[in-house]
Amino acid sequence: MVTIDLGVSQGIHTGSKLQIFKPTDLNTPVGEIEVTDVTDTGTSHARVGSLSPGGKVDFSDQVRLEP
Repeated sequence: MVTIDLGVSQGIHTGSKLQIFKPTDLNTPVGEIEVTDVTDTGTSHARVGSLSPGGKVDFSDQVRLEP
């Protein structure tokens, strides 16, 4: 589980899927998360769905809604 700084104000809802990007390469997704709980206007909890081989989620990673 991870906590992200996006919530209702950014259009996030339970079930939203977001791609994970490393700050050094914002063009290549390294994984995916699915929002399990939107706690307020700017915070949500999500489950890590998939990661690139050997990958891990770091505090500085960026997320964006899947197209």
